[in-house]
Amino acid sequence: MNIFPSSPLGRKLLYAILLFSGVFALISSFLLICHDYKQNIKQLNARFDIVQKSYLPALGNSVWDFDDQLINHQLNGIIHLPDIQYARLQSNLGTTWYAGELSLTYQEKKQFELFHDDEQVATLTVIANMGSIYSDLVSKAILILLMQLAQTVLIGLVIYWLVNQLITRHVVKITDFAERQNFSAPNDTLSLDRNRSCNDEIDRLVQTLNTMQQRFRRDLLTIEQQQTKLYNNIAQLKNAEQLAQLGWWRLDPTDNTVFWSKEWHKILSMSAKATASHQAFMDLIIDEDAEQISVAFDTLFQQHQSFNLEHRVRLATGEEIWLHHVAQVSHHEDGYFFIGTIQDITLRKRNNQQLELVLRVFENMNEAVLITDGQQKIVKINRAFTDITGYELSDLHGSTPSILNSGRQNAEFYEKMWASIQEQGHWHGEMWNRRKNGEVFPEWLKIATICDENNKVLYYYSIFSDISEKKRTQELMRFQANFDHLTGLPNRTLVFERLTNSVKLAKRANQEMAVLYIDLDMFKLINDSKGHLVGDELIKQVADRFKSVIRSSDILARVGGDEFVIIANAITPEYSAELVADKLQAVLKVPFMIGNERLHTSSSLGIALYPFDGIEAGTLLLKSEQAMYQAKELGRQKSHFYTDTMQQAAKRRQLVKEAMLYGLEQDEFYVQLQPIVCVASNKVTKYESLARWNSKTLGQVAPIEFIAAAEYFGLIDQIGFLVAQKALIAIEKINTATHQVAQVAINRSIKEFSSTQVMPLSELIKQSNVPPSWVILELTESVLMIEQLTNNHEIFLLRDMGVKIAIDDFGTGYSSLSYLSKFPVDMLKIDRSFIANIETDPSARRLIDTILKLAEGLDLETVIEGIETQAQLDFISELGATYYQGYYFSKPKRVATLLEEITRSVSD
Repeated sequence: MNIFPSSPLGRKLLYAILLFSGVFALISSFLLICHDYKQNIKQLNARFDIVQKSYLPALGNSVWDFDDQLINHQLNGIIHLPDIQYARLQSNLGTTWYAGELSLTYQEKKQFELFHDDEQVATLTVIANMGSIYSDLVSKAILILLMQLAQTVLIGLVIYWLVNQLITRHVVKITDFAERQNFSAPNDTLSLDRNRSCNDEIDRLVQTLNTMQQRFRRDLLTIEQQQTKLYNNIAQLKNAEQLAQLGWWRLDPTDNTVFWSKEWHKILSMSAKATASHQAFMDLIIDEDAEQISVAFDTLFQQHQSFNLEHRVRLATGEEIWLHHVAQVSHHEDGYFFIGTIQDITLRKRNNQQLELVLRVFENMNEAVLITDGQQKIVKINRAFTDITGYELSDLHGSTPSILNSGRQNAEFYEKMWASIQEQGHWHGEMWNRRKNGEVFPEWLKIATICDENNKVLYYYSIFSDISEKKRTQELMRFQANFDHLTGLPNRTLVFERLTNSVKLAKRANQEMAVLYIDLDMFKLINDSKGHLVGDELIKQVADRFKSVIRSSDILARVGGDEFVIIANAITPEYSAELVADKLQAVLKVPFMIGNERLHTSSSLGIALYPFDGIEAGTLLLKSEQAMYQAKELGRQKSHFYTDTMQQAAKRRQLVKEAMLYGLEQDEFYVQLQPIVCVASNKVTKYESLARWNSKTLGQVAPIEFIAAAEYFGLIDQIGFLVAQKALIAIEKINTATHQVAQVAINRSIKEFSSTQVMPLSELIKQSNVPPSWVILELTESVLMIEQLTNNHEIFLLRDMGVKIAIDDFGTGYSSLSYLSKFPVDMLKIDRSFIANIETDPSARRLIDTILKLAEGLDLETVIEGIETQAQLDFISELGATYYQGYYFSKPKRVATLLEEITRSVSD
């Protein structure tokens, strides 16, 4: 006897029992394992706590004491804790100690920071081996799972045997009976092999099956009759579907059954097994058309009103198609039904849409389109064509495109164009055409052909765009790239190109030419003090004056903010470079009137000659610029021809610049003080601070060299700031040592007053411990510079603070008399050049006497510079000078030297 017969139902039940029991076993096993794992982790964390509480303090002290033996002993103690495998200690100084061996798997790492007196000294890393924990867990898991598996299998087999005896074997017999049934012929009734009637579900199932067998036999004949009728209808519909290539549907309102034809399924990409229903079709209709179709069907079903619509559906594939949908009510002897057809019109719709799109694009293109037939007669234009040319189609119909001819292109141009069209089928390029109003305009034109299958031209089409604005933009960009926007003069780029051409012409004609490089003196001062609008207007007026004195064949260019270049072509003895330079200098001597402002400027001018100084444009520009710098160093308002020594000077100037930048970073600049002595008492009452520089790379650099270079490279404000800062510190130390009040004179140039890169002198004094009355401000500029300072806020602020104002080198520049009454001057310093010949030159004596009397009349103090002999001192004493300075009393000295001398004199 087969205790466990093969039974699909029994097997499913067994599988379900095994699955449920297995899942339950896995969950319960997992929970037990998780509980054990947590306990193990808790124990491991407890060992980490032991490390932290028991070992960390001692280790911190050991690291602090750098006790290697004790550290290794302590680390060995840590790794002997259960599950602790490896310990590593790394001090903040980079020293590392470790104990144990490090495995690559199943690690748990913990880091501790070690402190000594609240200062972290090291980091301890402890690594535990999780291998033993995981091994115990795996063993427990295997044992639990095996026990649960044995229990599950035993219970499942018992249940499987019971189900088979009570249910499965009877179900098998019922199934065999059902499979043997043939309702068209008589058959046996169903009976089961059971000892007694149980009156249970199986008995009732047997009775029901026998009753059903009898009912099916009675209804079979009726079904066959209806089926024959239905087959006839279906055959008719299939014939109609094949003839019309339409999909159709039928809905019976009596039971709402729906039929879909084979073509219907094909159109809607539905499986033949898809359930036909009205709602299934409605679900395919896209949202935009759903309301319209819903209303149409409601009207059909309720009012029997047919519809004829086009709408869209979305197939299961995601594709969207168009349908032509027709539906109506159909009556027959037993009542009525609804029938409809659909046809896929997607291709037709798309073609129509594409055609409409092409027409819209054609009409709304920004480019003009013109179409001609094979004989070049115009047949179609778009809106852009009318907008660009002004022509309507009615103006052009039957004409050829030659009506647009501007006359700008010659016959050869058109011959090449048509040759390209005939050979390649297309042409493109730039062309000038004429609008209806006669205006000529540029266009970018493309011409192509449309041919038939025999390559016969049916149509020509032209597409063009008006590029007038592009042309204007290109011209503007060309101007901006080559011309100065303020003056309209050529810029550096264009002047180089034109100088290159001039050199070629001069070489070809064996002529000489000159390049004059001009830099306006002190333009930055005017620009900063008067504003950029005044500065721009001054540049334009200077350019106009320059243009007025050169020939039309010469070239004037603006190559920088205040720099100009003039190319004097074909110079001759009658029109020499010197003559041009003199004219340029002369036109700047007349004051400029800008608004109510009366401004002066001058220029430093460098000259390079072709072919003597160079035969290339770049060389001539460079050498003329170097000559200009030399002219500026000679005192401005000068013209200078290039010499070979300038190349060395330029290299030296660059070396000085690099050394100065380094010197500013390394504080190489220092101050020397030269005493200023009272003539009456012969006591030192003031000091002039003088900038000195001992360069690491250049050695001791003369002030006349590095100050000029600093002004040239824009570093004078930084050097001046350092000198002023050191001078204030020096005078504080001197007055503290002498217990007297002496003043310190600080030289400042106008560039320093217009600088925004360093702290103003007034702020520097406020931040120091020096009273403003200890400070004398020396202005080293000429009257032209002073004119720009008359409204300088910083000067008047210093004066109000109590700082004295002195004019240095008085009498060596322009006449200063008209400004002495406008400006808050306290002192005049008379330049040493007036003293040099005072013993032998009576005119020098008279000049000094005049200046001193002028100062006395204006209540100004005077300082005579450059006193080197007793005779000079006696003379200025007789004339009534207030103070003097010079080598006769003392050379400039370092502050430390002065303080040593003062200390010795005080102690003596």
